[in-house]
Amino acid sequence: MNVTPDPFWLEGGEVGVLMIHGFTGSPSELRPVAEALHGQGWTVFAPLLPGHGTHVSEMNQCRFSHWTAAVDAALDELKGRCSSVVVAGQSMGALLVLDLAARRGDEIAGVIAYASALIPTDRLSFMVPLIKHFIKTMPKGPNDFVDKRAVDRLWDYDVNPIPAAHELFKLAAQVRSELGQIRTPLLLLHSRDDRVIDARSSQIVYDQVAASQKELFFLEGCGHVLTLDVHWPGVAQRSIDFVRQVATNKE
Repeated sequence: MNVTPDPFWLEGGEVGVLMIHGFTGSPSELRPVAEALHGQGWTVFAPLLPGHGTHVSEMNQCRFSHWTAAVDAALDELKGRCSSVVVAGQSMGALLVLDLAARRGDEIAGVIAYASALIPTDRLSFMVPLIKHFIKTMPKGPNDFVDKRAVDRLWDYDVNPIPAAHELFKLAAQVRSELGQIRTPLLLLHSRDDRVIDARSSQIVYDQVAASQKELFFLEGCGHVLTLDVHWPGVAQRSIDFVRQVATNKE
């Protein structure tokens, strides 16, 4: 299977879904859920974030403001085509769409956050601000996919860029400080078996956002990348139900 990190646009109707991938990943991780959403007649846009899809050295040059700016630009592009937009993100992508909702919530019909990356499970992550000055990349541990074929559908870097990881942690801190500003309808999903991001992350988001319309679902028996692992069909269905519920132009 020839998997690329390319962004994709699936043309549909007036309801749009902006989908943002995770740290070191690419839009490929979103493809199954994106196609399910597109199957409802909606327009889906999955951009490639700065520093991704090229080389880790480029990613290590990024600041988290480059990622937030790219998401802003992507929202503007999709709004130019669609009358109602829902934003969705996986892991770091979830943080980016939560940040977007805090800043531009009145422009968004709803937010879907898959495995929000607030708390990493790696107990040594607190050392990143120090070691980034000496070590630029570190090997990734084994993936936690339950569906072992899923990795063949994913384009990502095979190492973790350490200066970029510090930027991810800065983004997480900013999002945590913004949660009380989020009033947009919210759907949260997280696997209890996630070995990358602690499932408490999504509980924190649920507890601290100001949204009156919010749902949190914990999954069992799947890994971190909810949009690609074994339970992606159920993740897609919950996403479809949510978009249908919150989109102002129900098609």
